[in-house]
Amino acid sequence: MRTLIVGLVLLCAIGAQAQVKDSLVIELKNGEIMKIPFNDFYSISFHAKAGVADHQEKQPTTLVYPNPASATATITFSLASAQLVRVEISDATGKTLRTLERHSDKGKQEIHWDGMLSDGSTAPVGTYLYRIIANGDTSSGKLTLRR
Repeated sequence: MRTLIVGLVLLCAIGAQAQVKDSLVIELKNGEIMKIPFNDFYSISFHAKAGVADHQEKQPTTLVYPNPASATATITFSLASAQLVRVEISDATGKTLRTLERHSDKGKQEIHWDGMLSDGSTAPVGTYLYRIIANGDTSSGKLTLRR
């Protein structure tokens, strides 16, 4: 519960509005609405780089759910313009274990990580780092796999 309260305070600090009922509804300054049902744990990260995110404030917002994940994790983010996006999944030492890449449109986007490594093996239980790279800017955070 503390994490949720801290997250709501952070959302308000960047000018977003949030409501909590059976889901968390977030309205960002740019008018984008994010609705997240409470059926699992989530990690919300706020970063101070431009490129992947809230166009007016230049503060990228990424959301990873579920976090911790048992198999697949969804990484959501917002883009100021259509562009090539690369998501790197790394271990705690920074070694890149998997790279996901695709062309994405402007606005809210999702990339799904299936919990697999580049060699086709299943990623072991643990904490991983993700980095979203778009238009030369980055946004990063942590995600946890539990099976």
